[in-house]
Amino acid sequence: MLIVGDSIAFTLDLGLGEYQGAYGVEAVNAGILGCGITNGAQFRQLGVDYPMAPQCANNLWPRIWLTDIAKEKPNVVMILAGRWEVADRTYEGKWTSIENPTYAAYVRHQLESRSAWRARVGRRSS
Repeated sequence: MLIVGDSIAFTLDLGLGEYQGAYGVEAVNAGILGCGITNGAQFRQLGVDYPMAPQCANNLWPRIWLTDIAKEKPNVVMILAGRWEVADRTYEGKWTSIENPTYAAYVRHQLESRSAWRARVGRRSS
């Protein structure tokens, strides 16, 4: 199982570590700290603007995840997202939030388009 997403995904994998063997699961941690499933230059927390992590810009994180999928060839990919998608952040050069229907549709599209990767997951060469 490959776990992708942000720091929440990263820490989930750490918590699963001691239980993997009991369930016959081997999880690979591919969580990227500070990066969810959307692209943007900045986010706002407690009224302060911060830059997003470099791997979140320019659609770099999907390429990182696809590289991890190709390398690990997992049977299952778990995407855990949420924190960065609900923070106020820039989208198309303007500040927005998940309450904006256009941005919410973009977030939905990002998540659904990643589920299309399932065709690549679990296919191992013989």
